[in-house]
Amino acid sequence: PIPGANTITLDVSEAGSYQITLNGVNCSALSDPVEVFAGELAPPVISPSSPVQLCGTDPVLLSAADGYESYAWYFNGEPIPGAMASSWQAVESGVYSLEAANGSCSGFSQEVVVTFVPQPQVSWTPAGGEVICEDESIQLQATTGFDSYLLLINGLPANFIEGGTAVITSAGSYQVQVDVQGCTAQSEPIVLQTDAAHE
Repeated sequence: PIPGANTITLDVSEAGSYQITLNGVNCSALSDPVEVFAGELAPPVISPSSPVQLCGTDPVLLSAADGYESYAWYFNGEPIPGAMASSWQAVESGVYSLEAANGSCSGFSQEVVVTFVPQPQVSWTPAGGEVICEDESIQLQATTGFDSYLLLINGLPANFIEGGTAVITSAGSYQVQVDVQGCTAQSEPIVLQTDAAHE
């Protein structure tokens, strides 16, 4: 007998076989045994793992393994309404996590930080036209505010330029490739000619 266990309900914290005896005036009855098993529930693991950074607005699929009875996704610590499958399409920057359960046992996944970086838009402007006069140059200026600027000449990488400004002295097709937090974009090409070729 369990000392003090004299009610019709019992909270248990140990594995084992449990029964209850019901006593009447002149008789008693013993219930069938109920087996209680103890074990740890392996927490779900979200893939891909943190951090996740994406360029633009395309969603990213977060998923965990099947095999749990229920799932509940969280965004910044709050439950996501209706998100009760093993996967979720993340469309906002923030912290995602997953609670999975088997019966009354549940476990939380690791937190996954998702960041959406706007796709860069860059323009490329010549100062003074698109014809290079003899012994002179043309300055090309890109949109400012990016992490880096890579000059492309005739479609091939040439060198990085400071502040998005390039001084051009020869004919060719020129582009600039910019980077912001790992997201890249290229300008439309500008074709420069020399004054001799232009005549």
